[in-house]
Amino acid sequence: MLIQMDNSVITKHWEEIKRTLRVNLLPFADADDDALNNILQSMLVGDMQVWAIIDADKILGLGVTQFLNETASQTLNLLIYSLYGYSFISQDVWADAIKKLKIYAKSKGCSNIIAYSKVSRVIEIAENIGANTELHLINWRL
Repeated sequence: MLIQMDNSVITKHWEEIKRTLRVNLLPFADADDDALNNILQSMLVGDMQVWAIIDADKILGLGVTQFLNETASQTLNLLIYSLYGYSFISQDVWADAIKKLKIYAKSKGCSNIIAYSKVSRVIEIAENIGANTELHLINWRL
């Protein structure tokens, strides 16, 4: 099950959310205190969303999403900004979470859900539940 956290829950659990972000942030995003405070502010104003992946009343993982507008074509997408698992998450639980995320993204006018990962199991599950994983992120850090 996928549950979106509201501001009171985000604020209450910010230290834990921040810890998961530090270890699992996009490779082209900064993870210093100022950057993480900006992320928190983005969450609290609704520009980013925090999700709990739950199965059998146990939190298995946390996800953070962000609306991403490709400005040239004006295509709105939902970016899975960060994904963190506390323990094993079955493919069925992932599939259910993505199904619910698709419904949410579509309701907000998004054309795609986009994610970055170097974790082979995440990529394999994404392929198994219908994602196109042919693209590769190319990044030169400056």
